[in-house]
Amino acid sequence: SVKVHPPGSAWGDPETLTWAPNALGEDREIQFDVDVRDAFGRADIQSVNLVLSTPNGASAVFDKEFDDDDLRLDNEGLVGNYTWTYDAGSMAPGVYPLALEIRDVQGHTVLYEHGGVEFVEHGINLGVPSNQPTTVLIAPGQTSTVEFLVTHIGASAASMEVRLDLARSLPSSWSDPVWDQPAGYTLNGGGDVVRPILSIEVGEDLTNAPSRLEIEARAYAENGDGQLVEVAIVDLTLDFDEVGVYAEPRVSVFEDVEHQRQIADSTRPDLYDETLSHYVDMSDAQEGVDFYIDVFNAGFDTDAFKLRVTELPESWLYRFYDNDTGQQLVEEGINSLTPSIGSFQQLTLRMTVFPPDAREAQDIGLVRVLVVSGNDADLRTEVAFTVHRTFGVLAEVISDSDAKVLGTVGPIAPGADAWFRFRITDAGEDDVETTWRIVPPNLLPRNDGIYTSWEYSITDDSGAAAPVVRLSGDEYADLRLDVSLRDQIEAGNHTIYVGIIEDGVDDDEARYFDMPVTVVVKEDVIAGRLLITLESQLTPFGPGESKELGFRVDNQNNIPLTVLVSLDEPSGWENGAVSVNSFQQAGSTLLVTVDAYSNEKFTVDLTAPTTVKNNDRAELTIIVEPYDDEVPYGLDFKQQTKFEFATTCTEVACLANELRDPEPSTIGLIAMLVAIVLYGTYRRGANKTIAAALPVKDVALPASDEATTEVQQDLDLPPAVTTEVDDDLELLDELSDL
Repeated sequence: SVKVHPPGSAWGDPETLTWAPNALGEDREIQFDVDVRDAFGRADIQSVNLVLSTPNGASAVFDKEFDDDDLRLDNEGLVGNYTWTYDAGSMAPGVYPLALEIRDVQGHTVLYEHGGVEFVEHGINLGVPSNQPTTVLIAPGQTSTVEFLVTHIGASAASMEVRLDLARSLPSSWSDPVWDQPAGYTLNGGGDVVRPILSIEVGEDLTNAPSRLEIEARAYAENGDGQLVEVAIVDLTLDFDEVGVYAEPRVSVFEDVEHQRQIADSTRPDLYDETLSHYVDMSDAQEGVDFYIDVFNAGFDTDAFKLRVTELPESWLYRFYDNDTGQQLVEEGINSLTPSIGSFQQLTLRMTVFPPDAREAQDIGLVRVLVVSGNDADLRTEVAFTVHRTFGVLAEVISDSDAKVLGTVGPIAPGADAWFRFRITDAGEDDVETTWRIVPPNLLPRNDGIYTSWEYSITDDSGAAAPVVRLSGDEYADLRLDVSLRDQIEAGNHTIYVGIIEDGVDDDEARYFDMPVTVVVKEDVIAGRLLITLESQLTPFGPGESKELGFRVDNQNNIPLTVLVSLDEPSGWENGAVSVNSFQQAGSTLLVTVDAYSNEKFTVDLTAPTTVKNNDRAELTIIVEPYDDEVPYGLDFKQQTKFEFATTCTEVACLANELRDPEPSTIGLIAMLVAIVLYGTYRRGANKTIAAALPVKDVALPASDEATTEVQQDLDLPPAVTTEVDDDLELLDELSDL
C-alpha cells in the first residue's frame, strides 16, 4: 500500500490528498510512504515501483523504482518512503492517479492503485511579510497597523477576488477595522501576491484587551454560469503584544559582521561573561578593531536612540558608525545619535575601538555602552564587554580542572587546588625566534596582594618547571598553571593574571601579555566560627551599679554574615541591653553585619541588683547565631559564651542583704553567736541563784579590800558580768568584720 503525507509524517498520520500548484517553498514537498508485503516473504519481491500519472493517464509524472537501500525489512515486509518536490506552476489542476507496482521473482506484477493526488485550481495562503513581527503591537490610544501577505497558490490561469475580515470582533472601545481596500483584492493567477493593510485604533484602557487577532480570508471565482462563488477560505491568528509607545531598546553585541560570535545581549545578560577578554592587537592600533552593535526598537512608535560610553579603559578611544551607510553617527555632546528606527526594526552600528600607544596605559578594561530612547530618557539599556590589548603574543586557557567555562574554575572550597592548561602563541614574524619569560601570579605586580600568598607552579607537558618558552611566528607552546588556595579566602570570583613577557628586552620595550584566570570560591559557613570576646576590664559590680561592657564578635567564615546577638542575664539582672554604639538605642537583641574574616564591636549595658552581696558571682551568657530570614540556619549554628562577674558590698547596709539571703558560712556564724549569748545568759542566772541560797549574817564589815578577798576565797565563781551592752557591741563588730 501507499500513503501521501507532508514530509516528516508517520505511517499512521492522516493523508494529505489535496495540494496547490503554486504552494510556497516546502509546501511543494510530498512524502510517499510505501509498505510492501508478500505471502512468500521478502525474498520473493524482485522490484517495487511508485508511479504518479497525469490526470488523463497518458504519461507518468514520475516512475520511481526503489533501490534496496531505499527499503528496509519490517515484520517480513518492506517499508520506505520517497519525497518528491514539484516546481511552482508545473502541475495543472486535476486528480493525478497514483499506483504501486510490485514484481516478484516469478515475473508476476501486482498493481496497487491509490485514490490519487488532487492539485486544486483555486487556493490562497495568508501570512505576514518576513520583515514584520508575528505579533500585533498595541499601545493605549494608539493606532495599530498590520500588513498581511495573500498569495495565490492555485492554478496559474485562475483569477480570484479575495476579501478579508475579522473572524472575531474586537472590544467596543476600539475602532472598527479599516482595510486599505475595503472592496477586496484581485489575484490574477497562481503566484500572484497582494499586501492588504489593516488599521485599528486601540482604546485607552487595555485591562480587558483580547489576547489575539483572528483574520479570515475568503476567495471568490466565477463558475461556469458566470456566478461569483466561494472557492477557498483560510484564517490566521496573531497574538496581541501590549507595549509602551516607546520602550527600552534591546541591544546585542557581536565580534564579527556576520553576527556569528555574540559577546553581549541585554535581554539575556546571564549568557555572556562581560569580563571575558576580546583581544585588540597593537598592530591594529591605527585602523582600530570593530565591534557590531544591534539596536532593536521594541516600542510601538518610531524612535531614535542616544549612545553613550559610560566606561572605557584609560586612554582608549572609539567611534560609532552606521554599518549600513558607513557614516559616522552625529555627536551631541557626549552622546552619539542614531537615525530613526521603526517599530520592531533593528539598526546595526559599528563601534571601532582604538587601543592607546602608551605602554603604561591600561591593557584591559570594560567597555560599557548606554543606549537611551530619544523620546523618553527613562527608557535605557546597558551592555558591556571587555577589551584586551596585546603586543604580538597571546595566551589563552585551553582546558581547566572543572571542564566548564574555559578559564574559570569553581566553585571550590578554601584550601582546594585548581589547574589551567594554557597556550602561548607568538604572533610575530615567522623567521624570528623569541624567548618569552613566564611570570607566575605571585611575582606579577598587577595581582592583588592577597594572591601572593597562594601557591603556584607552571610546568610543561613533561611536568618540568617552565620559566621560559622559545617560539617563532605562529608557533605555540602549551603549559600548565597549578594553584593552591589559602584556607582563609573570601567566597566569590578571584581573578589572577599570569604574565608572558619578551625576555632580553628592556621592560619599556618588551612585548607582553597578561593572561587572566578566575577561581570561584564557594561559600563556606561552618558552625562554631562566630567568636565572642570581652574587651572591657573585669571589675566587681556594687549594689545597683550600672556598667557598659565592650565585646567583639569575630566572623571566621568566608562570607559576610548578619549575626543575631541576644543575652541571658543573671537572675535578678533582667535589665540587660545590647547595642553597637552609643548612638543606637539599646535592646534585648541586636542584628549586626560582620564581614568575612572580620569583626564588629558591641556593648552590653548591665545594672546589678541592689541586693548583691560581697564577693558573690554572676554569670552573663551571650548568644550569637547567623541570621537569614529566607533560609534559616540550623540549631547547631547557635553559640553561647559565658562570662562570670564578681560583686562587692562593704557598706553597713550590706548586713541586711546578707541577713535576707545568708550564705552557709554566715548561717554558721550566726548560730555560733546565738549559742554564745545563750550560754552567757545561762551562767548569769546560775550565779544569781547561788547567791540567793547563801545565809545572811549580821557581821561587821571589814574594810572593802578585806571583804572582797574573803568572798573570793570562800566561793569559786566566774567573773561577774558587769555590762550587757558592751557584749552586744562586740558581737556587732564581729558581724561587720565578716
